[in-house]
Amino acid sequence: MVREFRAAFRDAFHHFFLLLWGPTMRRLLTVCGVLILCGASLAQAQVLQHLGRHTQRPAVYDGSAAESVTFDPTTRTAIVTDARANRISYINMANPAAPVLIRDISMATYGAGVNSVAVRNGLVAVAMEDAVKSNPGRVVFFDMS
Repeated sequence: MVREFRAAFRDAFHHFFLLLWGPTMRRLLTVCGVLILCGASLAQAQVLQHLGRHTQRPAVYDGSAAESVTFDPTTRTAIVTDARANRISYINMANPAAPVLIRDISMATYGAGVNSVAVRNGLVAVAMEDAVKSNPGRVVFFDMS
C-alpha cells in the first residue's frame, strides 16, 4: 500500500506541478506540503528515544543557550552554541546517556554573538554576528583538536 501511495503521490505531484506552474506557485507549495504530510503518516513511524541530556551552565530558561548543535562522528563530540554567553561548548558524546563537557571556548574575540556552528572533516565553522547588527558578520574556522 505504501508503494502504491508513493507512486500515486509522484504522479499527482508531477500533474500539479505542470498544471499550476506560474502565478499559482504558492498554492502548489501548500498543496504539496499537505500531500507530503499525508504521505509521511502512511510510512512506517520512527520513534525517538531519550538517551541523555546536557545542561549548559549556568542554566537559563529561554535565554538562547544551546541554540545550535552540530556533531562530529569521528570524535563523537557535539559542539553547542551559547549566544547569551557568546561561546561554543565541546561535549563528549561517547556515552549519550551521560554527556560530558570537554571545554567552553569564548567567542568574544571574534564577534558580538554566536549565530551557528557546523563541523565537517575536523573543521569547525562558527558564524559570528558583528557588534553593529547592520554590519556583515564573519565565519571563524577552527580545527577540532
